[in-house]
Amino acid sequence: MKYRILMIALLIASSLPFSAARAQINTERFRRDARQKGLEGNADIDLSIMTGNTDFRLIGLSSRLNYSWSRAYTFLVLNGGIGWNAGQRFMDQNTAHLRHVLILSPRLQNEWFVQFDSNRKRNLKERELIGVGLRTKLLTTSAVKLRLGAAYMYERERYELAEGNSHPRSLATHRLSSYLTLETGKGGGVSLLNVTYFQPALTDWGDSRLLSENAAAVDLAANLALKVSITLRYDSRPPDGVKKLDTVSKSSLSVNF
Repeated sequence: MKYRILMIALLIASSLPFSAARAQINTERFRRDARQKGLEGNADIDLSIMTGNTDFRLIGLSSRLNYSWSRAYTFLVLNGGIGWNAGQRFMDQNTAHLRHVLILSPRLQNEWFVQFDSNRKRNLKERELIGVGLRTKLLTTSAVKLRLGAAYMYERERYELAEGNSHPRSLATHRLSSYLTLETGKGGGVSLLNVTYFQPALTDWGDSRLLSENAAAVDLAANLALKVSITLRYDSRPPDGVKKLDTVSKSSLSVNF
């Protein structure tokens, strides 16, 4: 039964375009620290309401597959969705993120990751990045978890822009990717998660991106939860005609397997 559910989730994910923000993806909300060796997964079915550069309704599936080794774990995040704008159906965003985490000590982890994405609404034709970094546990209690991470990443982007747009059509950037994660109430039926990313260019901190996600989850059953989240994404230097700030509000049913 477990693997039948896994296959269904994979088939649904592969049939949809992967969807995410142009500059960042919040991998922290998909992360599961290694518990025991083996495969596990998660699928969130959500309804999104977006404002800013994107004004539409989106029904989506966020899926995660995690394999735990003895001293490491690897996870793959795929996001998909179908959207409607003024009654017209469209699908125009894609993302896939793969990350390998090596457990160095009870408090310190080494991370390696790659990502591929695109977003037609923000004129991003394609983006690839690779990165490496460290993640540490600042605080761990029965009620509160606080995590801090920092990584170096190299990204390449190509844009589809109109003539006269001052933004470059092709960019290659070295960035710092730092994040702080606060999780409270885990295991009590209701949990809260706040994740904030800051990603400045190493050669020009005026070129920066910020992602902040605030989410609440209520357990409905042993493997079923209701999630509500609000996300803010900021890009200090978007292409001409693209707004700097986007917001996303989501309501999701989360199924664990």
